[in-house]
Amino acid sequence: GMFAISTPKDGRHLNVNEAWLKAMGYRRNEVIGKTAKELNLWPCPKDRKALVKELTEKGSIRDFQTQLRTKKGNLVDWQISGEIIEIDGQPHLLLVAFDISESKRAEAALKQSEERARAAERLLSDALDNISEGFVIYDSDDRLVSWNRTWMELYQYSPRTVRPGMTCGQLNDLDVKQKVIASEWKSPKEYVKERNIYRRRLKGAFEVKLSNGKWLNIRERRTSDGGIVGIQTDITDLKRVEEKLRKSRDELELRIHERTRQLREE
Repeated sequence: GMFAISTPKDGRHLNVNEAWLKAMGYRRNEVIGKTAKELNLWPCPKDRKALVKELTEKGSIRDFQTQLRTKKGNLVDWQISGEIIEIDGQPHLLLVAFDISESKRAEAALKQSEERARAAERLLSDALDNISEGFVIYDSDDRLVSWNRTWMELYQYSPRTVRPGMTCGQLNDLDVKQKVIASEWKSPKEYVKERNIYRRRLKGAFEVKLSNGKWLNIRERRTSDGGIVGIQTDITDLKRVEEKLRKSRDELELRIHERTRQLREE
């Protein structure tokens, strides 16, 4: 690192080492006897005032971060430690500084990357929350990772009852406990058994009737990393149409049967 000895009041330099000269781009005769203001070292004079104040009050300072301006005008990030020393009976500042520009840039890049990741996550979450199907992802250990609002609403879940890390088995138990599944369709034992069979095979679709009268079509597939992605579609309207068609067909068959009987009797 570089070090400098200067006066507290105006930062007049008594001595600096070669590392200081190299880092700041000066020759020794350009620095010795010059003040910090004359060299235009501090882009933020308030930082120097804060540093001197803490040194004066405590006698030393550790890991003070600021920027200094080089001879060429470049701003460099430094971490400064120092203490008050006496020279000829007068207090002086002995400061040692280390260039932390690389770590600052890495920190800024990491922060920017994290912000982009959060923005992408928010965008994905918003997109998923605006699709009509329920959407859910499990990891390779069959633990809940992500889901959308529709999935929560279809199963009548709440943030209090559903949390990341829950397994599909725990969710099945929750369905039974909260009586989400229509009892006239399947018993709790039958539902869990058939759900687990589908879960192992992951072929075709699995239809579920809910206690609120809705029907769901569940399609789950394995992801490349061994997880599972699931799509739940509300097929209630389709089921109603199918039921109407079934009743119409039954009525038609009954009329045909009745008419055939009448013709035979004539």
